[in-house]
Amino acid sequence: METFEFQISLKIWHPSIDPGDISVAVGIAPKIMHKAGMPKKLPNGSPWKGSYAKSYWCADLVEFCETSSPSTIEEKLNRIIGCLAPKKDFFSKITHEGGQVQLWISTHSTKNYCVQLPCNPMKNLSNIGLEVLIDVYPCPQNW
Repeated sequence: METFEFQISLKIWHPSIDPGDISVAVGIAPKIMHKAGMPKKLPNGSPWKGSYAKSYWCADLVEFCETSSPSTIEEKLNRIIGCLAPKKDFFSKITHEGGQVQLWISTHSTKNYCVQLPCNPMKNLSNIGLEVLIDVYPCPQNW
């Protein structure tokens, strides 16, 4: 099996919530956050044109990881499910108010590889209210 890299992030969008409230509810410090209506900024902190249309919050749950075993992702997902399951009601509130809650699995390899996401973790993620997005990169990323 070919080696591939992956990272797993939790991303939340909402029409107006204060991202600090997301941090408190989820119990995780974000890597990136901004509130709806605030002036946009570039990654270096410089001002940019316009303001954010939605509040956004993002935390890396699994930092850059290299593996050749698809079961590694399953193991990480099961750990994440255990941590996030108690937040189900909060995630439901976000989506009912017009927001989105997504688990991003970002992957990379320079060769063909396979990632299998077994039914049980996928069912459990769905039960918690998490959409799963698989973000595939053809070249190394600066994670």
